[in-house]
Amino acid sequence: MRRLLAVLGLALAVPVYADCVWSSTGLYSVKVVCGDGDEVAPTLVTEGLSLDVPSGFFADPAQGFSVTAAADSTRTITSGTLKAYTWDTNAAAWARCPDLDLTVTEAGGRYLSWSGFTVTSPKGRIAYIPSVVVLSAGGITLYLTASP
Repeated sequence: MRRLLAVLGLALAVPVYADCVWSSTGLYSVKVVCGDGDEVAPTLVTEGLSLDVPSGFFADPAQGFSVTAAADSTRTITSGTLKAYTWDTNAAAWARCPDLDLTVTEAGGRYLSWSGFTVTSPKGRIAYIPSVVVLSAGGITLYLTASP
């Protein structure tokens, strides 16, 4: 019985990680695929969209960016919020940035887009994570694209 309790204790101590997977889709763009509409904050410095000059390139840093949300095929986005996070280089951590949160105000579409964001110094990284986003079913993918 003690072994069973010890094993259960270890199993319960395992941290729960986000259901989101980040990947690059181009020099100035990333996507995050989330299993549902309610995820946790990013944790790694490699997550999110870099707003700096791409490493190893003679390119310009981002001057702006846009965000597009896409529900899984044949599904729709009804309501919710995309929470914004910025990478704080001083703290070496992701910090919530409620001023940049995005709210779903038009229900029933598969795709939603927000644009017109202007990037000022300091650069760094930005990430969006769905929070209480209501989907007809399935998951959601967010695309973040910087404009140099």
